[in-house]
Amino acid sequence: MDWQNFRLSTRLQLTGEIVEALYARIAEIDAVKNTFRITHRLLPQTIER
Repeated sequence: MDWQNFRLSTRLQLTGEIVEALYARIAEIDAVKNTFRITHRLLPQTIER
């Protein structure tokens, strides 16, 4: 296998704006996960979103 061109070994070059958007999305997912962990259910609005 050609490791130099292997796609998992290449680094992503992300701008600060993209990194912030990713962190925001991860925070949203984490909040939903924590709500589900506590209540053992999801609101219909959460599922739609």
